[in-house]
Amino acid sequence: MAVGTAQRLEAGGDVTVDPAIAKLLASESGLAASQAAVQVLGGNGCMSEYGLEKDVRDAVAGTGRSGSNETRYDRVAAVLGLGR
Repeated sequence: MAVGTAQRLEAGGDVTVDPAIAKLLASESGLAASQAAVQVLGGNGCMSEYGLEKDVRDAVAGTGRSGSNETRYDRVAAVLGLGR
């Protein structure tokens, strides 16, 4: 993703939506990974002794920090000319 953004920037293209896409990708991937880890560990995934519960809290908070992912989805859709 970074290489594509750099290439568009050097070519004079519009890269204003790229940070929103990167944040969406990172936050949604982190949430999916932490939820999958909880599935693998079962009930132990919720126990503080395993440390995963903090990762899940951080991942959930990451989807809402600095504006919600819904806002980012709307911004990306608007820039790409897609209705939402």
